[in-house]
Amino acid sequence: MKNKIVVVALLFLTSACAAKPPEAAEKAFFKMFPTAQMVNWAKETKTDWEAEFTINKIEMSANFNDQGTWLETETEISVNDLPKSFTDKVAAENPGWKINEADKIEKPGSIIQYEAEIKKGVITKEIQSGEMK
Repeated sequence: MKNKIVVVALLFLTSACAAKPPEAAEKAFFKMFPTAQMVNWAKETKTDWEAEFTINKIEMSANFNDQGTWLETETEISVNDLPKSFTDKVAAENPGWKINEADKIEKPGSIIQYEAEIKKGVITKEIQSGEMK
């Protein structure tokens, strides 16, 4: 009985991880990112999909809705590439915390945001900037 439960659980996890987006979302993705490698799709909401992938060994993700409309792209960047105004604000509002990871988030309308993972001891949290153009 245990073996059957394990097999069913593994099948469920495999099918959940191997999500297939609507054709419109997949076409829009490959039009925007024709050189994407190691693409993995996941359903984010009832109508939105996220593709995690790499381009030139840089980790990225992009979100599209069921109709193929691009919602945002998140690109891993060096902590040194964060804008000084953002790192100064993070430091002022979170004394003693260290920025571990950083991402650049691009949205329609030329909107750019930044996200930082910060850590203090064993506690980790994420901080996101406001909109920047």
